[in-house]
Amino acid sequence: MLNGRSPREVLLRIAEGDPLELEPRIDTVPEEEGLLLAPARVHLRTLARVAYAACADGAPRELGHWLRERIVESVEGLLAEDRESERSGDPLPTAAETYLPMIAAFGVEHGLARRASVAFHSLAIPQRRLLRGIVQDGKSLAELARALDRPLGARPTIGPVARQAMPCD
Repeated sequence: MLNGRSPREVLLRIAEGDPLELEPRIDTVPEEEGLLLAPARVHLRTLARVAYAACADGAPRELGHWLRERIVESVEGLLAEDRESERSGDPLPTAAETYLPMIAAFGVEHGLARRASVAFHSLAIPQRRLLRGIVQDGKSLAELARALDRPLGARPTIGPVARQAMPCD
């Protein structure tokens, strides 16, 4: 299925019906990373990355790990494009679905959705998970503390780079 002379040839085989089962694989990444991205946007980008990588590198031996790498590359690429588009003042995409998770979670207007997305995704993973749990999943701070097996008010354990980005107490 992943063998082909051109990415287009591979893409035609993998786009219809999700034979690689990308959708459930894609669904796990935002939760793990605390992201608010439209799954369809990640899916389309991942299909393209899979098709190009399969032609460039050949079919992988361990498909699951290889597909996850393509998904992560797709997410990182989308986030980088959003940052660059926001920085340069590019017009917003006309399709509100592009930022629907951000619009739905935080109630931001379409015109501010990319800016909110860039700001949200610039946070450290523990901060994103916490905000996502509160806003999108409707959990209380007490519920999140219990789920993380941490006392309420305890500072999250994060790496030194993320700690530098956190505001001082």
